[in-house]
Amino acid sequence: MSPEKPKNNKFEILKFLAVTHRTLHEKRQQYEWRIIFTVLTFYVLSVAAMINKKNSLPNFAFFNVAVWFLFLCLAALSAGCLLCMHIANARNKTFAEIVEEGMLELLKGRELPSLEFPEKNYRMSNWAFVWQATTIFVMAICSATIITTNHCNDNSSHVPGRTVSSSIESPTPISPPK
Repeated sequence: MSPEKPKNNKFEILKFLAVTHRTLHEKRQQYEWRIIFTVLTFYVLSVAAMINKKNSLPNFAFFNVAVWFLFLCLAALSAGCLLCMHIANARNKTFAEIVEEGMLELLKGRELPSLEFPEKNYRMSNWAFVWQATTIFVMAICSATIITTNHCNDNSSHVPGRTVSSSIESPTPISPPK
């Protein structure tokens, strides 16, 4: 067996590991965006359905609490799912980078160092998660506010260009004596 064969075998194994972790990372990022757009679409469609005058919503306090609970729970679950995805993405990215460094060592003709994968402290992009979670929570709060405050009032008062008619008649003007 030639000495080049084991190095080539190690290189192929490392290449497989790097490609696998990069592919998992990319697929998970696609799921991230699907989750974000699905949740934001739900909030927008909820408000659109509320603004549609064909629908009428119940007018009691339990409904308001249920809407707020549903919207905030959905936001929290979505943010939790996104956090798990960000942590897994960071782990895959870290593993791929470590394996790629090992591949570089083999290409330089050096012996493969021991590959040690960290248990925690992955290089996670916190700003992306914070932006995503903030966007979801702001949309949840805005949507819940619109839905719970809009249905308590007269429906015609929330249509642009429409004025609310008052049942109180204006007093007749007093004409000055002649």
